[in-house]
Amino acid sequence: MSSTSDLAQAAQAIEKAKKIIDTGVAYLASTGGPDVHQQLAYDLAHSAAAVETARAMLDYGSKGETEALLTCAFTADMIFEVSSRLLGREHLWGVEPHPLEGAYDFMATFRDPVFVASLAEKSGPRHLDDDFEMVQDTFRSFVSHAGGPPYQVYVLPLGLRKKVYAGTTTFLFAYVNILKLAPYWALGQINIANLKVAGLLMIPASCAVFLGVYLVKVIPEKLFFTLIIWALLLLSLRLIWQGVVGLIA
Repeated sequence: MSSTSDLAQAAQAIEKAKKIIDTGVAYLASTGGPDVHQQLAYDLAHSAAAVETARAMLDYGSKGETEALLTCAFTADMIFEVSSRLLGREHLWGVEPHPLEGAYDFMATFRDPVFVASLAEKSGPRHLDDDFEMVQDTFRSFVSHAGGPPYQVYVLPLGLRKKVYAGTTTFLFAYVNILKLAPYWALGQINIANLKVAGLLMIPASCAVFLGVYLVKVIPEKLFFTLIIWALLLLSLRLIWQGVVGLIA
C-alpha cells in the first residue's frame, strides 16, 4: 500500500459521496422537504455527517503512514454506511443505481477484517498543539481523580459509622477502578512497562492498606470525620485553584 495513492483514492471516494449527498439534498428540497420525506432527511443527515468527518480526516491522513491508514479505514467505513442507506432507495435520492460502485474496491480493501484488526496494534498520533494537549491532560486528570469530592459530599451527610463509611468507600472505588481496566486496555494504556511499575507499587500500597485499617480502628469517630471534612475542603480548594489557573493561562 502507498499512503499517497491510498489517500488520493480516499479523497476521490469522499468527493463522489459528497456529490451524491448534494444531489439527494437538492432532490429532497424539490419534492416537499423533510416534512414529506422524513426518512430521506434522516439518511441524508447521517450520511452527510460521515462524509464531512471523512473529509476532515484527510488532513490528518497526510501527516504519516499510520495516520493515512486510519483515514482510509474511516473513509471505507463511511462508504459502507452511505451505501447501506442508499441501496434500494437511489430513486428517493434522485441518483442512478449503484452510484458508489467505483469506490467498492477501495471499501473492500480498507474494511477487510485482517486490515482492520491490524490497526488495533497501531497508536495514531494525535498531532495536538500545546493548548489542546493541555486540554486533553486536564480533562483526563479531572475524570481520573476528581470523583472523590462529589462522592464525599453525598456520603458524609448520611451519618454512616466510620467502619461502614471506610468499607463502602473502599469497595466503591475498587469497583470503579476495575471498570477502568477494559477501556485502558483498549486504548493501549496497559503494557509490560507499567505493569512492572504497578508490581513495584503493590508493596507500598499493601502497607498503606494495613496502615489505613489500623488508623480507622484507633482514631475516634468524631476526629475521623473531622479529618475527612477538612481534607475534603482542602481538596476542593485545590481543584478550584487548578480550574482558575487553567482559565487564566
